[in-house]
Amino acid sequence: MPVVKYRCTNIAGGCMKALEREVIEIEEGQDPVCPNSDCGWKLEAVPQGGHIPKWVYAAVVTALVVIGLTAWLAFPSAVKPNPAAADKMLSDFYPQLPPR
Repeated sequence: MPVVKYRCTNIAGGCMKALEREVIEIEEGQDPVCPNSDCGWKLEAVPQGGHIPKWVYAAVVTALVVIGLTAWLAFPSAVKPNPAAADKMLSDFYPQLPPR
């Protein structure tokens, strides 16, 4: 028979299974009641799925770093000055300046 995973939620009552967040497996069709002798609290089903493996996070971070580095290297950050063009422009506007 298939089993269903549950957790006890009796944290205020001091149930050790609830405090340790222990997963309790109960066969399908049985009452979901905490097996701890001091508790007897109704159990809550553990949601299945939705867990993303750590390697997926690592792959996403790596892809973002590669994309960021590619964009940073592809686009120059600033225009580099051209001293020859600056000297020509100054001599065009101010012909009386002595040449360098």
